[in-house]
Amino acid sequence: MESDLQRMYRIHADVLKAMANPHRLGILDRLRQGESTVGDLAEAMDMTISNTSQHLSVLKAAGIVRKRKEGTTCFYRVSTPTIFQAFDCMGKFLIESREDEAEHREFLKSQVLVAQ
Repeated sequence: MESDLQRMYRIHADVLKAMANPHRLGILDRLRQGESTVGDLAEAMDMTISNTSQHLSVLKAAGIVRKRKEGTTCFYRVSTPTIFQAFDCMGKFLIESREDEAEHREFLKSQVLVAQ
């Protein structure tokens, strides 16, 4: 039987697995601006609508995004803005831990500062 602690770790891992894709991270970052349609996300990410929908399904299954239908149009938003704190925390971690990648460090710093 799974303990509460093991269950918590499994749930954390499921959320991290859902985020562990550059396209899904890009979608999340785009949703920072607010609710968006699949078509708008696909265009912004230079992806097909089908591929974008697949990535959104993974994020939705993990509880990271929510969907709202208005007629035939689906709008997606993050389930809680707290996810951006995790996103930004990873950026800060990369700045602090990747000293050997100086050329990327300045870019990361600019992105973390923009996000705040």
